[in-house]
Amino acid sequence: YQAAEQTAIRACGETAVDHSHYPMTLVIVPSTDNLTLLLTTDGTWFDQPFADRVLDHLAQLLRDIVDDVDQPVSSLGTLTAAEQRLRASINSTASHDPFRAVHELFNDHAIRNPDHAAVVDVETGTTVTYRELDQRSSQLAHHLSALGARPETATAVILPPGPDLAIAFLAILKVGAAYLPLNVTDPLHRLTAVLTDARPTTVVTTTEFADKMPATITVLTVCVDDPDTAAELSTLPNAPMHAAVHPHQLAYLIYTSGTTGLPKPTGLTHAGIANIATSQRRLFRLDRSHRVLQQAVPAYDASVWELVMALATGATLIAPTEGARTHPPVLAVEAAAYNVTHATVTPSLLTVIDVSQLPAGITIIAAGEQLPAPTAAVWAAAHHLVNAYGPTETTICATLTEITADSSGPPAIGRPLPNITVHVV
Repeated sequence: YQAAEQTAIRACGETAVDHSHYPMTLVIVPSTDNLTLLLTTDGTWFDQPFADRVLDHLAQLLRDIVDDVDQPVSSLGTLTAAEQRLRASINSTASHDPFRAVHELFNDHAIRNPDHAAVVDVETGTTVTYRELDQRSSQLAHHLSALGARPETATAVILPPGPDLAIAFLAILKVGAAYLPLNVTDPLHRLTAVLTDARPTTVVTTTEFADKMPATITVLTVCVDDPDTAAELSTLPNAPMHAAVHPHQLAYLIYTSGTTGLPKPTGLTHAGIANIATSQRRLFRLDRSHRVLQQAVPAYDASVWELVMALATGATLIAPTEGARTHPPVLAVEAAAYNVTHATVTPSLLTVIDVSQLPAGITIIAAGEQLPAPTAAVWAAAHHLVNAYGPTETTICATLTEITADSSGPPAIGRPLPNITVHVV
């Protein structure tokens, strides 16, 4: 690694280097008081800056060993001092906010603005206020509790996006159980696999779907559109019900697609979902004047993102028609007609929507796929575009960044959200 020793290095290593068939070859030449490193790389595989970083990391590792030869291997590092400072600055994200569960945040808005619209159902033309949503979710919470819903146990929900889904989501959080959303369009073999694995105490659904439940599954069913169920719920207390939950208690479950085998669950905590709610409010400056589009299917974690974005910040959730969810141009028309201010969509969806159809200045959160630079350029020029990234396991979103009209190159995934740390490995 020292220029003065290049001749000696080549004398010792030229045979190994010049006849190597590997993309990268490292020769280490020891002398009395040092080690000299020669790294040769194939330029079609690695550029010079990469080779420099490899040598810097090897040198740092050797320094760590020499500094304390008795330390365990697990404590050795390869990052240079500059990289350690960069990592510390990027991951300095602790917010130290006191923990407040999502259903507690919702309750604040139900008390302050009880008559404000919580959910607008475009399909039926109905509007549910924060007071109504609070009362109906509390009644359902009491009912689920009587049926055995408890902390660390799943309560499944098979409902389309809309008021009933929001009621079920809040009711399950209020009783302290874990919300397990499934899709009404899922094939029976997938539903059977998930319900068998999760063993929910109850399934909240409709009478139409209850008749299609897998015959092999024995579970209590609550049909929200059944007149007898509605009559029973109306007799239950509608006063606010808010179970005290631990930050690391299970809040909801999301199952994988199962394309590589059986669907597998990811369990997310109240701390994670509460952190998302607080981050959304600050980063998107959300308040009761905003209107959030609910277009993700329930079994995807983006649906939880949308529910929390509206109901934990006092905004209004706009549930489009079933036809709009399968026809992007219709979705854009309904979003404009109902003055949607925030929409979370996949980049693929952005490519089939006319950018001029949406209200000027709408906040578009692109997520779920890589955002192509041409698509980003078109949408950033007309709207407030945010690129969001994160695996389900980190509670929906881990990083995000604003994409501006003058941004160039592939869109970045941004920096970590509050209380999130990120590493390139």
